[in-house]
Amino acid sequence: FHAPTPRNLVRVGRIRGSGSDTSTRSAIAAQIEPLAREQMERATRAYGASSLIALDARIDWAEILVDQHQYGPAIDASRAVLESASDRLGACHHLRMEAMEVLADATHAMGDSGAAAELKLKRIECLRERANAMAIVVAMSDALPILDRGGRWVEGEALAREYVERLNVMGGGHGDILFRAEVWVARFLSLQDELDEAEAMFQSLLNGAEADVTPAPRARLHLFHGSNLRRLGALEEAEAEIQAAPDFMVEFRLG
Repeated sequence: FHAPTPRNLVRVGRIRGSGSDTSTRSAIAAQIEPLAREQMERATRAYGASSLIALDARIDWAEILVDQHQYGPAIDASRAVLESASDRLGACHHLRMEAMEVLADATHAMGDSGAAAELKLKRIECLRERANAMAIVVAMSDALPILDRGGRWVEGEALAREYVERLNVMGGGHGDILFRAEVWVARFLSLQDELDEAEAMFQSLLNGAEADVTPAPRARLHLFHGSNLRRLGALEEAEAEIQAAPDFMVEFRLG
């Protein structure tokens, strides 16, 4: 009989946490964090702190720290991976890309959305080199709220439009994913003061929302539309739209 290694236990825990709600994921992370730290320490002792095995284990640990809302240590850990790998690995090595993802999520949570947006954009450019269409659209979806908060609205509009195009090439609807993408196009237009064009798009989305659109993107649509109406000076209508958003909320989290 062989006892499970920390690595296997960490992997099982991360699978259990994948797709869970925030509180469940945080609870699972708290259980497996000591194992992830042990995995990293063992790999460091056996192979050296700069070894690929140790760097991979450090990224795993940093990801778990993010799930526990321990953003400062996660930032330190992911930066250490990037610095250690910078001289030996290519800019788009998968370990660097994973470290960029963790660092972006942690810095965004700490309030530095500008730095997080830059990391998200760099990671998307790396993914383009791999020509993995699904990975790119997932990365685009994850990046859009951070580009919003980080003030990268020009890049956000371009990315949202590309996201829409890629989804159409891949077959269109995909549930409400295309609807979500189009809401982001309108949002970035609004943020750039293209208010009339944004309003026309918001109205089209409001009129064309189908039954399979889930509550969260409906809430986002009303919230973003309310923001655009406020910018247009239609304050009563804006207030009504913003107040409508919670009616659609189930577990709505904006970025």
